[in-house]
Amino acid sequence: MTEAHTPTSVHLGGKKAEIVLEMRSSFRSRSFRKLSALRSVLLTAFLLAPAPGLNAQVAPGDLLVEPLAGGLTLPLGIAHAGDGSGRLFFVEKGGRVMVWDGAQVLSTPFLDLTPKVSAGGERGLLGLAFHPRFRVNGFFYVNYTDLNGDTVIARYRVSANPSLADPASEVMLLNIAQPFANHNGGPLAFGPDDFLYIALGDGGSGGDPLDHAQNLSTLLGKLLRIDVDTGSPFGIPPTNPLVGTPTVRGEIWAYGLRNPWRFSFDRLTGDLFIGDVGQNQREEISFQNASSPGGENYGWRLMEGSLCFNPPTGCNDGTLTLPTIEYDHNAGDCSVTGGFRYRGSRFPALQGTYLYADFCTGRVWGARPDGTGTWVSTLLLDTDFNITTFGEDEEGELYLTDFAGGIIHRLVVSSPLPQLASLSPANIEAGGPSFTLRVNGTGFVPASIVRWNAADRVTTFVSPTELRADIPAGDITAGGSAEVTVFTPQPGGGTSNALTFAVTDFSLTVEPTSLSVAAGQSTSYTVTATPQFGDFGNQVALSCSGLPALASCVFSPASLTPDDQPSTSNLSISTTALAAVWIDHEQRGLPPYALWLVVWVMILSLLRLRARERMAPRPSLTVAILLLLAGFQLACGGGGSSSAPPAVSQRTPTGTFTITITGRSGSAVRTTTTTLVVQ
Repeated sequence: MTEAHTPTSVHLGGKKAEIVLEMRSSFRSRSFRKLSALRSVLLTAFLLAPAPGLNAQVAPGDLLVEPLAGGLTLPLGIAHAGDGSGRLFFVEKGGRVMVWDGAQVLSTPFLDLTPKVSAGGERGLLGLAFHPRFRVNGFFYVNYTDLNGDTVIARYRVSANPSLADPASEVMLLNIAQPFANHNGGPLAFGPDDFLYIALGDGGSGGDPLDHAQNLSTLLGKLLRIDVDTGSPFGIPPTNPLVGTPTVRGEIWAYGLRNPWRFSFDRLTGDLFIGDVGQNQREEISFQNASSPGGENYGWRLMEGSLCFNPPTGCNDGTLTLPTIEYDHNAGDCSVTGGFRYRGSRFPALQGTYLYADFCTGRVWGARPDGTGTWVSTLLLDTDFNITTFGEDEEGELYLTDFAGGIIHRLVVSSPLPQLASLSPANIEAGGPSFTLRVNGTGFVPASIVRWNAADRVTTFVSPTELRADIPAGDITAGGSAEVTVFTPQPGGGTSNALTFAVTDFSLTVEPTSLSVAAGQSTSYTVTATPQFGDFGNQVALSCSGLPALASCVFSPASLTPDDQPSTSNLSISTTALAAVWIDHEQRGLPPYALWLVVWVMILSLLRLRARERMAPRPSLTVAILLLLAGFQLACGGGGSSSAPPAVSQRTPTGTFTITITGRSGSAVRTTTTTLVVQ
């Protein structure tokens, strides 16, 4: 049986509930019904070489979502602080910024601008960006529409509590009058150059009646670039393309935008992608290479996508930058949500794919450049969500919002069911140390786990075809077979087929199982080490225990290597009939104190002899000295001229004894027994 993981909250056809759209100029109150036919994707050539190493791609149906956090109110922004905390910050349309701490959404808002924000229609708290050095300076920036409906770009600072901003720290950078209630744009992001980029819509109504997008004296319908680290309240980078041009706003980086709804920088290349909502016919993704000096005119209102709009013909004089990707409204799609180019590590097959969505249908596409530089889009996911934004965490993993449902979802790639092909090594000897098992197969992902007899083992992802697992010594103390599988916990994954891993072992036997021997004689046994569960290539050291007194054993050879066949050793057990045993003074029947008494008597006799020396002949003194030395020898245990004391006879005791024979290889210890009868 395999463990199946299925996607959550994914809709594969069916009917979308009626919603009132308030976030786009085309948000006329109407019902949207999903169509079963895929909408056509119109592609425009853009000379960009394909990213290297993108042979493996995510197939339709492989992109899935997992709910991350819920309970939000109309979420339309996801950001991270870049401070290493792993937190995510969720922007609510009504004016709150909520903190997800890695486990839950904190109940207290990070920032609450509700009293200052006009949130009807397309208005609200629309953008959030953290300073690249937020960890040091605590600055972050917001884009909201104030109570007059005008756009405010402001800076705030975090308080001493990292989960709370200081609401009194606002510094207003820009206040831009909005002539209509819609087309406010809203996204903010710091570029690879550490300048703050701000996307603004054309001011609203329909068709850009005031021609703001092509008017370089206004900030509406533009992408701005400002330096928040110089000037007061900000500076204009001298490298901005229109700096110094009379009657032109120097903050402008690019123009000709209708309602830019989410833009992002490729964190690897620095390239810029802009999702721009169309009027009635085209939704588009515009592109700017990282090496661009800026100044692109993306065409609105002269063109809607690749079509002339106003004027209806002869709209492009060759200076306009046409969209990299565009699509029509034929299948119910109506409002593009720009996304990110995936640069995370969890899903290699998604690497380099630019993800974007449609708010009205909930469809998510992935686009990649082909060999000619043309971006080709593939429908990867069909949901019931009103997707207002994508978000990227510090590791480059991606998220999206369910606007109406108030849920943040994590994007994941359906993992194939892993398949095992081989193990290396294929077996190992019992009793050895821990080792690394190399598992070869297909369908492995970084989250895949090697299991040994259904128990998870520490696993290292090497490639989609190789994993390495740490197998502890405790798993191989005894011989047998282990079942090795790979489990992928991600959606679409599960448990692989099983391969058998042999833990080879050895057994010990002895023949005969009983022998009799007379004391003083020897006898022989044959000890055999037999491999089990495969070849056993390690040496087995032999020893014996349980011998009677005055008996010994010798193995020849002293160790065995069973390898692929039984290996034998001759065991010789020797017994003893006689033994020399030293005896002490007590055994000889003369206690030590009596010997010392003899010595003292001799000393006194010597003294008496010396006192008479003047009258006695000198040989008597010599005799006394010899007697004294003899007494010392006797007191110290000497007993004559012989160098060895007397001995008694001993022998190996008679009886029946159980002899244990032990074979040891590493921590593997195996035993067998035989019987020795001594007569």
